[in-house]
Amino acid sequence: MTAPLLGAFTGLLLGLGLFQLYLVRRSAQPTLGTRIAPMFDARERDRVRSGQSPIRVLIATAARDLGRVISLAGSSSSSVTARLATLGQGRSLASFRTEQLAWSAVGLVIALPMVPALLRWNVPTLVMIALMALSALAGALVRDTVLTWQVQRYRAKLLAQLPDVAELIGLSLSAGEGPIAALTRVSDLGNSELAVRLRQMLGTVHSGQNLSVGLAELGRDSGIAQLERFSDSFVTALDRGTPLAGVLSALAADLRAEQREALMESGGKREIGMLVPVVFLIMPISILFALFPVAASLRIVMP
Repeated sequence: MTAPLLGAFTGLLLGLGLFQLYLVRRSAQPTLGTRIAPMFDARERDRVRSGQSPIRVLIATAARDLGRVISLAGSSSSSVTARLATLGQGRSLASFRTEQLAWSAVGLVIALPMVPALLRWNVPTLVMIALMALSALAGALVRDTVLTWQVQRYRAKLLAQLPDVAELIGLSLSAGEGPIAALTRVSDLGNSELAVRLRQMLGTVHSGQNLSVGLAELGRDSGIAQLERFSDSFVTALDRGTPLAGVLSALAADLRAEQREALMESGGKREIGMLVPVVFLIMPISILFALFPVAASLRIVMP
């Protein structure tokens, strides 16, 4: 290992050590929970003290600081919270920031092999530090992008399952079951994404929450306009005494019509996309094959 490379690695390790010392010193300041812990019973004090392990505090502080930086790059706390609520997995913002911290570490590790090449090219130290920081930030943003993809796929699955679920609920209501019994029956039929969300909503209803409030939260947290319309139609029919079976059957028919229109639109876009290689690749090659013999004969006749 050359002297510049050894110096760079030594400086990097020294900087990481100083940064960790700064985080530990910052986390050593008494928090609100620590100050009010003596006012609680012994079990609560033990819980507060047990949660203050140095490694956990260090990771939590680093994840919180990383969250502030990433929020400036577009991964805001409100956006992440809304997407996590859409998935309905009960994950908190702090746990997701911890995952982003791990992905940042992976991005930094991936960028470390670039250090010898940068030293060989005499790149300034500040530029190398900036590249390492950008690599870590890129790792955190990649995790945010993966979360966006997960939400998009999850919403597509919910939207595809909604017409069938609405029609099944309508059939259960037509058979004489009540709203909660019909929702319970349909949610117990399978383990699809929408069935799981219905079971979660029914769990809150059985715990004392109003059914109308649970349905409204289900539609709002999903971020899908069709599911919000389903929830609003269900709640409105309950409040006004409208027959739910007819309302849900009509809603299922409308949703299937919208899905057919979306399928036709998607098919048209794909057909246009298929024409691009034909027009810009196959057709020019065919024209060249047709014109090449003529050009060759003209070159022979007219040297």
